[in-house]
Amino acid sequence: PEEEGLKFDVTYQTNVLPERQVRLLMRQIEGLVGGMIETPELAVRGVAQILGNELLSIANPEPKTMETPESLAAAVEGMALSNPDKTAIEFVIINELGEYETETATYEQLNERANQIAHYLRSQDVKTDHLVAICMDKSIALYVSILAVIKAGAGYLPLTADTPLERIQTIVKDAGVNICLTTATTTSCLDGNTDARIVDVDTLDTSALSAENTELVSTPENLAYAVFTSGSTGVPKGVLVNQAPVLANLETLKSVYPHSEATRLLQSCSQGFDVSVFEIFWTWTVGGTLVSGTKNTIFSDIEKLVNDRGVTHLSLTSTVAALIDPSKVPSVKVLIQAGEALTGKVFNAWAGLKDKR
Repeated sequence: PEEEGLKFDVTYQTNVLPERQVRLLMRQIEGLVGGMIETPELAVRGVAQILGNELLSIANPEPKTMETPESLAAAVEGMALSNPDKTAIEFVIINELGEYETETATYEQLNERANQIAHYLRSQDVKTDHLVAICMDKSIALYVSILAVIKAGAGYLPLTADTPLERIQTIVKDAGVNICLTTATTTSCLDGNTDARIVDVDTLDTSALSAENTELVSTPENLAYAVFTSGSTGVPKGVLVNQAPVLANLETLKSVYPHSEATRLLQSCSQGFDVSVFEIFWTWTVGGTLVSGTKNTIFSDIEKLVNDRGVTHLSLTSTVAALIDPSKVPSVKVLIQAGEALTGKVFNAWAGLKDKR
């Protein structure tokens, strides 16, 4: 407070907030304080009347429906035609000598294998808005299965291989799942222990099934996937997400996150969390390569893995990002931080990345 009135200063980080936004905020505060002094009887809900339209923060005042592809599978199908030999998935394993080995799938291979499983699912009466569970460790088969379920017109329900059997039984029953896709490592423990029919994609004979794209039967308003809460307060609760918001989010993020033909994103999040949906489909949407591995492979030495595989994009929580020294991973161009509040330590370590690279 001063003799002639109130005075306030603003301290802000210029690489986070533009000056014009800070100046608008100052004008808003000035307008609010002045308005409350002049009209103290005004109800809180009427503060908008004090500011007027020129000071109100209105985002997207005339919303328009964003034009998006018709399906989450469209990007892969497009790449399978335009750049079939481009690597879509690079799955990393650690051999007995502690060295990295990789299994890869091109966009053409990913698309064709997913088509065959999708045709199989349709032959088993899987329809739009049905849920198909996928219970397996991270592998190329996991990503093929996810895409296959989308191509079949259904939504996928990811279950990690280390999920307790009782929890799986509860989720499968609650979600009304009729089919659960598995691999050899999860088939034995699930077969006969759930209401769903277990289909091992490792042994599934699809040789007689078409590798051509399936007919599009779903719309953006149909189901894309489901995730279940941790169940810490009781029985796990499921959340259904249709394709429309996912497609719109991917289209928006294409313009937000820098990318190129050389984009290589590390899919580090568990497939049981919906951040993985972004990691997987954004990478395919921009025609990049999805780099993946089991939890042990990725986190035993994440800096070593990032450097060895030339990862350019990371999607991490603050906790994990804090474990990485940006100067030791020169291939990384973009860090996407999500899942937790951004900490000062991570911000200060990574904020200058764009200017340095």
